[in-house]
Amino acid sequence: MQSVFQEMAATFHPRKPFRLVPGGKERQDSVWNGLQALSLSAQVVAIQDGARPCTTEELIGATIEAARATGAGCRAACCRHHEGVRRRQTHHPSPRPRPTLGRPNTASFRVEVIRRALAAARQQGLHVTDDTAACELIGQPVRLVPSARPNRR
Repeated sequence: MQSVFQEMAATFHPRKPFRLVPGGKERQDSVWNGLQALSLSAQVVAIQDGARPCTTEELIGATIEAARATGAGCRAACCRHHEGVRRRQTHHPSPRPRPTLGRPNTASFRVEVIRRALAAARQQGLHVTDDTAACELIGQPVRLVPSARPNRR
């Protein structure tokens, strides 16, 4: 896999520096491996869901600026739902206002926050579906940066 990636990089000449890091068994393990490979001077990290590769540079920039602006926060880029959405509960689903819900697909975090959040998930043996869920484990608020259009798979 690494040789294929290196060939693609030689063909497309990415503008940003990159380092290929082996993945893990679960998505959060792959993110953890990537965090361990960061430069010690890194303060903010953007984490992109590879299943949705068409995020704009502007949106990634907005999430990075949002992460920098909050003292110990992270923000997830989301598109607003226009369909009705309900939260599943054991007995009674409660309606949720559509503008307050979103589906995270790109997120930026202060490095120390996401490391602490994923370490908590690992320590508790939990598998989180996205990095913002790990932040919820440590009580870290997640603010949403709305996207004008969905990032299709």
